[in-house]
Amino acid sequence: MSELEAVRRTLEAGGYVDLSCAPPLELTEPLRITRPTVLVGGDLTAADGAPALEVTSSRVRIVGTRIRGSAVTGSVRDPGEILIHAHGTENEPLRDVVIRGCSLSDSRSDAVRLEWCRSSSVTGCGVDHVLYAGVMCLSCSGVLVADNRIADIPLTAGTVDGYGIAFSDAGNTEASRSRDCRAVRNVIELVDREGIDTHGGLGIRITDNVVRGCARGIAVVSGNESRRVAPQRCLVARNLIDAAGVRAAGLEAVAFRGIAGNPATGLVLGNTVRRYRRPFSIWQAEAVREWLGRGRGFPRERRLWGRFRTG
Repeated sequence: MSELEAVRRTLEAGGYVDLSCAPPLELTEPLRITRPTVLVGGDLTAADGAPALEVTSSRVRIVGTRIRGSAVTGSVRDPGEILIHAHGTENEPLRDVVIRGCSLSDSRSDAVRLEWCRSSSVTGCGVDHVLYAGVMCLSCSGVLVADNRIADIPLTAGTVDGYGIAFSDAGNTEASRSRDCRAVRNVIELVDREGIDTHGGLGIRITDNVVRGCARGIAVVSGNESRRVAPQRCLVARNLIDAAGVRAAGLEAVAFRGIAGNPATGLVLGNTVRRYRRPFSIWQAEAVREWLGRGRGFPRERRLWGRFRTG
C-alpha cells in the first residue's frame, strides 16, 4: 500500500492522525475528512484544480499542516482549487471546525473556505499568494479569524475581486448571510482588491487588524445591485489601514455601504488610516449616523472624519 493510500484510509477512520513524520504527499484527488478528526502536521501538494483537504464533518481540527497549490506567476483562477474546504449545508451546518497554525500557499482560488460552518475558527495561519481569498467564510455563524498573516492576492485575467478575509453568503437571502463572525489581529498585505470584506454580514466585528497595501482596506458592503441584504450591526474599530505598497488603483481605506431602502448599520471608529487619498466612503448608511449620535440627515464624510486618525 502506498503512503498516500495509507493516509487516505487513516483519515477515513477519523480520530487522531499525526503526519508530522510522514514524507511530502503529492495528491491526485482531495483527502476527505468525513468523521471527527484531529490532523496534525503533514506536507501536502494539492492536485491541480481540486481541494487538498475536503471536510464534511463537525469536530475537526487541522493543526500545523503545510499545503501548496498550483498557482504560479501568470496563473488564472480555478474556483475548484481550495486548499482546505469545509462545507456543511443550511440544514446541517458543520460545527467546531478548527484550522490552526497551518502554512497555505499558491492556491488558484482560496486558501481556506468555510461554508455553512458554526462556532469554528481559523487562527495563527500563514497564507501566501492565492488567487481569490485567504479565508472565505460563506453563510457562517460565530466564526473567529484571528492572528493570521495573509499576503499577495493579485487580480488575474477574468477576476475582478480578491479578498484577504471575507464573510459573505452562499445564497442571496436573509437566512444565508454570515453573522456574528470576527476578524481580529490579522496582518493582511498586498491584496489587489479588498483586505477584509463582508457582503451583507450581520454583527461582523473587524477589530485590531493591520491592513497594508490593499486597494480597499476594509469593505462593509451589500455587494452589487442584485443584493438583497445590507450589512447591519457591524463594527470596524482600532485597525491600522495603510496604502503603502498598493499595486492596484487605490480606492478607500473603509467602505461602509448599504442599499436603497436597506441601510447599513454599525460603527466605524478609532481606526488609523495612512496614505489613502480617500480615507472612507459611506453610502446608504443612515444608522451609522444614529449610532454616532449625529444630527438628522445623511452622514457627510466630514462628520465622520473625527473617528479616523490619518497620517
